[in-house]
Amino acid sequence: HKAFILSAGKVIAKHPNCIFIISGEDFEIDMNHLRDECSRYDLEEHFRFIGKVDDVRDLISLSDIGVIP
Repeated sequence: HKAFILSAGKVIAKHPNCIFIISGEDFEIDMNHLRDECSRYDLEEHFRFIGKVDDVRDLISLSDIGVIP
């Protein structure tokens, strides 16, 4: 997850209007930890945490790129 956030920072440097959506529930990693990591690298304004999505097809249809860690 940290590698994803750091990579997102590189994308944001070239595409500052980019938004990353993190979906899911606290299972193997705590969402607050991910929020803290985004803040640590000053990226929090580029991330949205939306929790669990019952039908991911809607989320996928809105996305240009998907990452499943």
